[in-house]
Amino acid sequence: HPAAAAASLARLGRAPPSEVLRVNQLDARRLDAQICELLRQQVSEAFVWNDFSFDRVQPEIDAFVGAVVWRYSVWIDRPTPGGALQNVIHSRCDARGLAPRPLERWQKLAMLFLGSLAPWLGARLMTLAQRVEGGDGQGLAGRLARWYLRSLWPWASRLHAVCAALNFLAFVRAGFFPTLLDRVLRVRLMHVDPTARRQVSFQYMNRVMVWNGVSEFLTTVMPLINLAQVRQSLSRRWFPAARRPPEVQGEGGQSAGEEKGGDAACGF
Repeated sequence: HPAAAAASLARLGRAPPSEVLRVNQLDARRLDAQICELLRQQVSEAFVWNDFSFDRVQPEIDAFVGAVVWRYSVWIDRPTPGGALQNVIHSRCDARGLAPRPLERWQKLAMLFLGSLAPWLGARLMTLAQRVEGGDGQGLAGRLARWYLRSLWPWASRLHAVCAALNFLAFVRAGFFPTLLDRVLRVRLMHVDPTARRQVSFQYMNRVMVWNGVSEFLTTVMPLINLAQVRQSLSRRWFPAARRPPEVQGEGGQSAGEEKGGDAACGF
């Protein structure tokens, strides 16, 4: 338990860190996004039909996957998959000390709506507006579709991008609210176990560096190698009989070489 761990550290004379590292918060968000993407790919591959394209229902799949992750993490006061890997959990911003405070009900529902349902609603409104504008485009519906596509949506996208950039600058300076959604809902990330240290592993980095070195070496060396000559050399070395041309049988059961030899002897 976080409180018990903090008490044990206090008895030992060591103070656990009260703030979550910025890199842990960013990694938790990125891992959540990547895990949702993997789940979406698995769902798409599990239901494959020849005459059906999942691009048409991609917003629904994204909303479904986000809702499932939210149901089994945020709704029951558990860390998200990325948060569990980074030892962080959602907490109310007014939490004091080391123990995170569970989110209120309205905060949980708002995270579901703004994190999963709002992107689905925006995608479907965009599709509907494009369909209406591509039709006759007359009447009130056509004017609303043109206004949404040419005015409201570009303005809202630019406003969101500017607010997200300002929020990120504030996060880099203060260390709280890595996303705009967290700042709006007053949700912060706190340690699940304050005594746990960040595990830094260079195994993946070393593997990437090795493969990058091998790929660069092959990219440099392969154009300098004559593959046809190498293949011929190996064929002559390991399969000499396969490259020998077959002897052509002449009339009377004699080969062409024997007939040529006989003609030469007669001429001599």
